[in-house]
Amino acid sequence: MLQTLIIKKHTMITQQKLKTSDLHQFTGTEKYYLHATQGYVFTEGVRHLAIEGKAFWLLSAIWSYQNTELFQYDRALRAIQFWKLKVDVEKNLVCSLAKEI
Repeated sequence: MLQTLIIKKHTMITQQKLKTSDLHQFTGTEKYYLHATQGYVFTEGVRHLAIEGKAFWLLSAIWSYQNTELFQYDRALRAIQFWKLKVDVEKNLVCSLAKEI
């Protein structure tokens, strides 16, 4: 069972459409990317989402939580994170941090 912790709602600022099928090819990664100013590492799938979905704002929203107490004291979350994203009826993006896979 997937357990999540709701982190934040962000108003979506893009109309770019990505389908789930656009991301099916990203089930692992062979290459990691380092964000130039934030210093965070992300995968090919995240890079594809950011570029093709025009969603660098989403990465900024997630990165804005990295220095909070939740992440500072949880070794597992400092090592790897899985985020569940969905759009609610008010057109807000709800970012949930998966505690288990």
